[in-house]
Amino acid sequence: MQNSPMLHIGRFAALGFTQILVLNNVQFGGYLNPYIYILFILLLPLRTPPLVMILSGFAMGMFIDLFTGMMGLHTAATLFVAFYRKRIMKVVIGVREEDYLGTPGIRDLGPWRFFYYAGAATLTHHLLVYMLEVFTFINFWSVMLRTLANSMVSVVFIMVAMVLFERRRHG
Repeated sequence: MQNSPMLHIGRFAALGFTQILVLNNVQFGGYLNPYIYILFILLLPLRTPPLVMILSGFAMGMFIDLFTGMMGLHTAATLFVAFYRKRIMKVVIGVREEDYLGTPGIRDLGPWRFFYYAGAATLTHHLLVYMLEVFTFINFWSVMLRTLANSMVSVVFIMVAMVLFERRRHG
């Protein structure tokens, strides 16, 4: 079931629609907007073929862009994370494809390793989204603050979602 295409399609739909219908309408202080849709990319099995990974990242990013009017910002950032996900895992938590066969979730990686993995990928994603959004270095520190704050909120939402998914799956 872990590598079932239906599971991944279900995650795509659940995370994409949750982002569009709920979280895009949630603004904390008018500044913070959690993005949990990248969890779809983070939870794909590590041995997902590169072409499937890239197409999945493109599809999720395009799906979000179509409903937010961002025209490519989320697509570019999600493609980047999809492309570099294995490298992020190797650098941040030391997991190599040869050593690991499962889905990189809390149950398989443990809470702290998953937290570091999700945090690094989310920070990378958010930095790209916000840098591409302003497309200038004039407000560099403002973009860095926004990236850091939104990444922290997003990772909290991702961790809560993971705990709820794991509890439901094994509860």
